[in-house]
Amino acid sequence: MLNREEIEKEINLRNFEYVIEKCSEYIKSCPDYSFLYNYRGLCKNNLGLYEEAIKDFDISIELNKELYNKNNPYIKDTIEKNLTEAYYYKGLAKKDLGEYKEA
Repeated sequence: MLNREEIEKEINLRNFEYVIEKCSEYIKSCPDYSFLYNYRGLCKNNLGLYEEAIKDFDISIELNKELYNKNNPYIKDTIEKNLTEAYYYKGLAKKDLGEYKEA
């Protein structure tokens, strides 16, 4: 499994299809890893698949809210980071769709 840094490197290299493929593969075995939905959604957004990207961000948001409500202090910073990124990326996708008010 690629780690976050490796995924980000691939995104910076604009290997969006590769990242989507890898994240989809990892999600099958780790469906509660919200950061995978964020990265997959970001790549879909970069490919113009805005509605699909928004679905991924929505999944990430729900997963992070569930984890946040469990009040685990050891991962709270990570949850907040993932949640912030999901909302930010979702806003970008909404903007790219021309849905400025929702963005």
